[in-house]
Amino acid sequence: MRSNLIAVTIFLIVSGTCNAQNILQEIFSRKEAKNAVVGSAGTALVVSEANIAYERKLVSFEKREVSSLWLKGRYTRFTRRLNQDGASFIDLSAMALLGKRNSYTEISAGIGMFPAQSAVYPAGSVGYRYHRSRGGIILRTGVGFPEIFYVGFGYGF
Repeated sequence: MRSNLIAVTIFLIVSGTCNAQNILQEIFSRKEAKNAVVGSAGTALVVSEANIAYERKLVSFEKREVSSLWLKGRYTRFTRRLNQDGASFIDLSAMALLGKRNSYTEISAGIGMFPAQSAVYPAGSVGYRYHRSRGGIILRTGVGFPEIFYVGFGYGF
């Protein structure tokens, strides 16, 4: 009887330890990308722009319409098509990704400025974003300011 009790106790300890290791491995294997570097180019009839942005995930939500909230810092360079004059624009925006899996609606709003001026301008965009939660390639397209009509790509890590 005593040997059966010892055998059952050892079995429960070993199986519990194995199960705990499987749970921990599953949790750590679902590591989400919290950073992204994204570049995009946009155009209107007389103005073109290119920008580079760094994005940092602030929080993720499970089973909600808003899947994550991000903070985005961006540098944009404008050029006019007729005379190649240009201007720079720097902005900081809050961004929400709405959707599930890898396809999201991207909505951002923030403030920015042209370094040559002291005025503050609104910045924001609405568009589509393909972005795997574990990282990798990011594809995006949409409309906004300062991006105008844009197409972009980047990498999440």
